[in-house]
Amino acid sequence: ANWSDLAERYESDEIYESGTVLSIGGEKEVTIYKNSLPYAGVVSDKPGLRMNDGTEQRENENMLFICLKGRIPVKIKGKCKKGDYIIAQEGGVGKADIYDPHKHDLIGIALTDSNNGLTEVKV
Repeated sequence: ANWSDLAERYESDEIYESGTVLSIGGEKEVTIYKNSLPYAGVVSDKPGLRMNDGTEQRENENMLFICLKGRIPVKIKGKCKKGDYIIAQEGGVGKADIYDPHKHDLIGIALTDSNNGLTEVKV
C-alpha cells in the first residue's frame, strides 16, 4: 500500500515500528503511548510530505516521522470496522471506541476493517 501522510520528525526515546502510537513525554520528545501522557501521533515510515527533515535529523536514528495528517497504518488492538473512531490505547496501539469530544486521544477514523493487526486510518 502507498501511505500518504504529512509527517514531521520528533526525537523518540527508542526506535518504534511504523503504526505505533506515541505520546509526548519520556526522556526525549516522544515515547510509547501512555494514558497519563498527551497523545503525539503515529509513527510513519513512508510519509508523502516530510517536515523537519534536514541532514542533522536524518543522521539521528531516533528522529522518527510522526503523522500529522492523512492516511496512516495504525496498530490495532481488537476488532475495528470501517468508519469506527480509533482512540489511542496504553502500549502504543489504537482501539475502536466511542468518540468523546472532550478526549484528546482521537487518532482518526478507520478506513478498513481489522482484527488485531494494522488498519488504515484517516488522521
